[in-house]
Amino acid sequence: IPSVTDFACYRRGGALLVNSDAYCIAATAQIIYGEPNVDVTYYPVLSWSKTRIVAADSPTGAFPICIWSEITVNLADKTVSLTDHRKLGKGHEGFNNTCLELPLTQNYHLIDEVSERVRRALRDGSKKNKE
Repeated sequence: IPSVTDFACYRRGGALLVNSDAYCIAATAQIIYGEPNVDVTYYPVLSWSKTRIVAADSPTGAFPICIWSEITVNLADKTVSLTDHRKLGKGHEGFNNTCLELPLTQNYHLIDEVSERVRRALRDGSKKNKE
């Protein structure tokens, strides 16, 4: 399902949200069966340096049941990657063991739309020049 995600990190203000002063927020919008859907997730920041921010939700928390996510923001090249990890252990099997069908890890990369369009245009242009 096509979606759009807005992602931001803040050094202060997350104590009540995620029990960590620094936090990141991911807001994802998509159309599901003709209806708009918005999902907002808050992540405590585990580390924040001049070159990188790492945030993650709990690998042992009750929710979400099946997965926990780790996000890395590379400040040098302005990229964001996310790895979903399947939760292991009792209580994380899901209804009728549906969680066990998920991969152990799955990687995603958030891409700036303008940068991606430029990259694709340059790639397509170089392909045409080679022909």
